Amino acid sequence: MTKQPPRPSAEVLHDHGDPRILVLSLAGIGDTLISTPFIHELRANFPKATIDAFVLWAGSKDILEGNPHLNTVFQKNLIKEDALKSLPFLRELRNRRYDISINVHTLGRIHYRAVAIHQRPHATQPRI
Repeated sequence: MTKQPPRPSAEVLHDHGDPRILVLSLAGIGDTLISTPFIHELRANFPKATIDAFVLWAGSKDILEGNPHLNTVFQKNLIKEDALKSLPFLRELRNRRYDISINVHTLGRIHYRAVAIHQRPHATQPRI
C-alpha cells in the first residue's frame, strides 16, 4: 500500500501566493447550481487565485458562465466523447498546472484523475 501525500490545508494555499484552483462539477445542472455558494466562498478566501471550473454538461456551463468568481469555465462531455478525442482537452487542463482541484460532487471522480492535479481533496456527502 502506497502512502498518500497529506491533504493540503487552507494555509498551504494561502502561502502559495496566487494558487491555481480547478473546481470540478461533473454532475447535473441542479448540482452545479448548488455549488455556486461554494465558488463564492472560495473566491472570498482566495481573492488572488485563478479559479476555473470544469463541467460535463453544456447547461452547467451556461449556469457558471459569467460568474464573477470564476476565471474560466471549461465544458467537455467526457462520457459522449471517445477517450482518444478527449486526450487533447485533458492535456490542456493538465498543462495549466493547477495546484489543487476540488470535486464538488463525489459523483464522477474517475474523470478528473486524468488531469493529474497535485492535490485532489474531495468532500463526502453527509448521510441523512
